[in-house]
This record gives sequence, C-alpha cells and structure tokens, in this order.
Amino acid sequence: MGVPAHVTVLLPFLDESCIDSGALAAIGEVIGRHRPFEARFEHCGRLPRVLCLGPEPGPVRRLTEAGTKLR
Repeated sequence: MGVPAHVTVLLPFLDESCIDSGALAAIGEVIGRHRPFEARFEHCGRLPRVLCLGPEPGPVRRLTEAGTKLR
C-alpha cells in the first residue's frame, strides 16, 4: 500500500488543513510528557487489509491513550 513500517501513536489522523502551530504545540506537549523508551513487538495481528505488529502493553499504549485525548 506504499506505507513503510511505522508505529501509529496519535489517532485519529488530522486532515492536513488542520495541522497548524496550535496542533503541533498540543502534540509536542503530549509527547513531551513521556520519557524515551524501548518497545518490543511480540505478536502479529491482522486488521482489514493490514498486517500489524502488537506492542507489549506499556509506553506505546500510554502514548496512544494520551494522544486520543487531543481530540
């Protein structure tokens, strides 16, 4: 599908027209509250048309949960 391997943290994605200095500041604030960490992906899963790697619960989940509060 043309998308390289990546870790999705912030959902839902913002439309490009909504990404302004305020949005970038809010994202920076959320990310800035978390320390660097190592992640392990212990299992594979499937979503419609997508193969995904499941991270171990912990820092990735906390970032995702914090990111969903930006909406």
